[in-house]
Amino acid sequence: MQNIKAHGKQKWLIHLSFLCMLFMFTNSYAVMNAFDNPVNHPPIPLLDEQGKHVLESNNPYSPKQSCAGSGCHDYEAITHAYHFEMGRDEADDNYGAKRGLPHLVSPGYYGGYTCMDGDTQNVLAKKVNADAENFADLGSAGWVKDCMSCHTGGGWAEKDREGIRYDEKDIADIKPLDGDYYTREVDHMTGESTVSMWDWKKSGVGEADCMFCHVDFNTLKLPDDSGLEEMLTPRRARQAFTTEGFFARQHQA
Repeated sequence: MQNIKAHGKQKWLIHLSFLCMLFMFTNSYAVMNAFDNPVNHPPIPLLDEQGKHVLESNNPYSPKQSCAGSGCHDYEAITHAYHFEMGRDEADDNYGAKRGLPHLVSPGYYGGYTCMDGDTQNVLAKKVNADAENFADLGSAGWVKDCMSCHTGGGWAEKDREGIRYDEKDIADIKPLDGDYYTREVDHMTGESTVSMWDWKKSGVGEADCMFCHVDFNTLKLPDDSGLEEMLTPRRARQAFTTEGFFARQHQA
């Protein structure tokens, strides 16, 4: 018995030694690997959705036009990664029913289990809903409002479950209570909720924002005529837009 314990302890020490060596060599490799060193991106014009320079149009920049319009980056391939899709491309109204969890729509964050509201799970509305009562907590627009301050954009913030960009969908083809084009609004004073169509053409969509991860905002200078006292980080700017700004109030306009 003592020999067995000694042998087990020896194996444990060997495994621990290998683990320490792995961390040591991994860190050393990262330091020596020149490909991991950050480099400055070549200067490029920032373009709006129509392909015009933002300094001329005074419109928000479009990551798709700026980064893919030049032919440099494959925007569609990049945004098809799970980091952007998070289950949108796997969503199916019957996904959960096949697994004994009928309220789930996909295996990912979008339409699956989320923990962002603590012990209160938000459920994504299905694509097809028989009536407003069966329309779940959030449509896709509600998901954007709740989650866009952290999400990089693209995926479910840009396209519906059929792969169509929200603001390019023909309104005549939208079926009643479609979970991608209807949303549930809750009156926080009365607690009553209503389900109504969301105007994606008015609110716009969330393209994948490359700057969310690839820009050092500490190096940016605030324009004198910006009207801001300090530079907004991408997360703070998105949060202001979706929870305090136009996107949240667009039905009241």
